Amino acid sequence: MVIIFMVIGMNSIALGDKVESEVKKDILNDRVYINDKITVDIEIDQVREIVYINDTKFDFKGSFQRIHSEDLTNDGSQELIITSKEGGTSSYLNYYVFRVENDRNIKLSFERNNIYKGVLIVRDNKIIERTPLYSKNDANANSDKYLESTYIYDGEDFILDKKSAESNSDVKLFSLRSRKYYENPTRKEIEAKIEKVALEKGIPPVILKSIAYTESDFTQFKDGEPLLSFDGVSYGVMQVTPHIHTEYDDEKLKYDMDYNINAGAEILLDKWGYALRDNPIIPKIGNYDPRILENWYFAIWAYNGWSESNNPNMIPYHHGSWVQYKAYQEKVLDYAYMLYDVEIGSIDHRELPVEGKPNPNYRFDTPTPYTQVSFNTHEKGDILINDTPYGLNIRNYDGEKIAVSSPNEALIYLEGPIFLNDYLRYRVKTIGKDGDSIEGWVAINWTKSAKDCDFNKDGIVSILDIEILKKMIGDRENQFDINYDYNVDDYDLEVVKKAYNMEQDWDIWSTKRDIAPDKQWDIDFNYDVLADALNSGDIYITDEYGEMIDVVFKNTEKDIIRVIPLDNYNRGEYYLYITNQVKSVNGKKLKKGIKIKFIVE
Repeated sequence: MVIIFMVIGMNSIALGDKVESEVKKDILNDRVYINDKITVDIEIDQVREIVYINDTKFDFKGSFQRIHSEDLTNDGSQELIITSKEGGTSSYLNYYVFRVENDRNIKLSFERNNIYKGVLIVRDNKIIERTPLYSKNDANANSDKYLESTYIYDGEDFILDKKSAESNSDVKLFSLRSRKYYENPTRKEIEAKIEKVALEKGIPPVILKSIAYTESDFTQFKDGEPLLSFDGVSYGVMQVTPHIHTEYDDEKLKYDMDYNINAGAEILLDKWGYALRDNPIIPKIGNYDPRILENWYFAIWAYNGWSESNNPNMIPYHHGSWVQYKAYQEKVLDYAYMLYDVEIGSIDHRELPVEGKPNPNYRFDTPTPYTQVSFNTHEKGDILINDTPYGLNIRNYDGEKIAVSSPNEALIYLEGPIFLNDYLRYRVKTIGKDGDSIEGWVAINWTKSAKDCDFNKDGIVSILDIEILKKMIGDRENQFDINYDYNVDDYDLEVVKKAYNMEQDWDIWSTKRDIAPDKQWDIDFNYDVLADALNSGDIYITDEYGEMIDVVFKNTEKDIIRVIPLDNYNRGEYYLYITNQVKSVNGKKLKKGIKIKFIVE
């Protein structure tokens, strides 16, 4: 029987008598045809997926992975084997064997679940499982030894062929071929990257760093190649599984450490949000303030997979090929103490069920004493960027949604964070792309700092930086794309002007003519101004083409600033600008800037 595996909208793939192809999430809503008599549909909801084979419903755990076809019973007919992987870095393998009778009727004849990081091989009328073997203190991703178990059909059922089991093999199963030998940054640099992302995402840095150590021992590359999990599905420092988390780019997860860390942080935030859903998946702890380290216990558990194997009351937990002697989340908490001397209390085991997972509707008390961290990393006036792909809700203090900030929109930080309506929130003012401005509260987790606007690296943001940015509009240079939309445009310019109060009214004075080439300007203020305190963008001179003229400042009196050109002017038109950024010694500022045109004869 020739079997065709086809997805609507794609070319048919003839695989002879085999079906072994991975189906991406973005096409899972289409129907899969296996010859003209068998169809497979996958229905997706938030937590699980349901397979329909010839309109017969089969529930299965995890996220659809592959379909295989093999004559496992040696009777001339094909069995369908469907594999799935569960969310979380544990990557539990599940598989289901369906017997196809008379090319039409479907019957589930064998299944296996919760195989930790399992790999399934279907060949030679056999089902072969490979599972990792861990030594003490191995990171989750680091296991080159494995156990191989073969299941064969004995005429009535599928049984384990004990003779085929091979343990303690040193075979390295997976290898990514790369043209370049990739090396990890120093551990200090990696930890700094993780800490930066954690603070921006509203995750206690010690938790994200301890998860990274548990997952990979801070490793993005191993032996010059991207670090790949035993089962070949998870990558890098945070062991992100693109098959499950399809919003992420496979190649970037492999080769871009910053991207991998950011993805891991977002996945942990998603697990934290499991408790905030209308139908929660994990329980809340205390008031669920994310600044309290102890409140992350169940979110950390879920990062590895919301599985009973991480229930401390079921430890030691036998996975078949190995024994788990510590729950994942408690291993993470142990590393927090061992590596960073931060003691995080765990949930009292007596409050957890003897078996299975805790009731997601039960609220646990925060263990005491507890540890709280701070996310006060911004100053008033800092530019933040909306880092969501779809929009960020802006709410009033009572939690009512009053607007939505569009992706890559700039937000001016005003105050916070405070714990408000289940989230840490900043009060911000938007710089709308349509010119509107709205004030309100946004969850801090989906904002990040704008690019550095000090383009000339003189330590301040001034009109000089504005002039540099003007010349870069239309380019795609990352340095000047302050809102991360991959385009340097007028919006970047508008944001810098508004955020740094450089969008001002000018008091235009009458034109000064017959100016000498060595003219020095004395500016008499009605308050004391220190020349040493002036920035190069506070008072400046340009020619008619907007090019800056080099000048220095000098006090002739406490309230008089002399502007001295370093070279004589050429003949032509010039402009003297005195901006409202000029401050007195007491902090007073001009209400308007002053603009004077002068002509050198």
